[in-house]
Amino acid sequence: MENSIDFIELANYCKNEKSASCDNKRKWYGKTFYAAIFEDDGMVVSTTPHILKNAKRCILIHKMTYLAVTLTYSCYSLQILNSNGVVTENELEDGFRIDITDGSFNYCPEMYIEYKDKIIFKTRYDFNGQNFYKWENILPDVWKLYLRLKKECTNSYEMEMLCALVKKDNEIIDLNEKLNQEKYKNQQKDLQIQAYKSLLDEIKNIVDKNNE
Repeated sequence: MENSIDFIELANYCKNEKSASCDNKRKWYGKTFYAAIFEDDGMVVSTTPHILKNAKRCILIHKMTYLAVTLTYSCYSLQILNSNGVVTENELEDGFRIDITDGSFNYCPEMYIEYKDKIIFKTRYDFNGQNFYKWENILPDVWKLYLRLKKECTNSYEMEMLCALVKKDNEIIDLNEKLNQEKYKNQQKDLQIQAYKSLLDEIKNIVDKNNE
């Protein structure tokens, strides 16, 4: 059933507010990702707000750029639109928050889950170890983890254990990906060496024929 809240209008209002908050001198608005959450808690993410029509609630990721001295970095604002049309900054339910850290010279942005003012999970990848910094792909996996934390865990310790397991799996996948990339590079080097040897053999044959 279609929600009585016009999430498309509300999301556009939030987007315009974020855009207007940028002075275009030291901070520029970039774009917004729209995440629709449905009755079954499934999530779909789009770069346009049309998917929000039948949503139960929504998450918006606003991407901006800020100037720090002579370098520019990405910064983010994540908003939650609940079923009553109330908009909060990062706040979910029962002490949970989802947000993205700002980029800086020393740190890369990461999406994280916070529980009662303590970060319990951070990632730059989706849960297949891919889509580096692609928050539209990462958010659905982080959302599923949040749902698991609420459903399966009864205290902070259990939450941290579950997050550690998910993080470890993510790191293993990431490591395998890097190993596969290194293996590919080594294969390319072997092919180049073989081609070089073949070229040397051809040159040697030509020289030997000329000396006959």
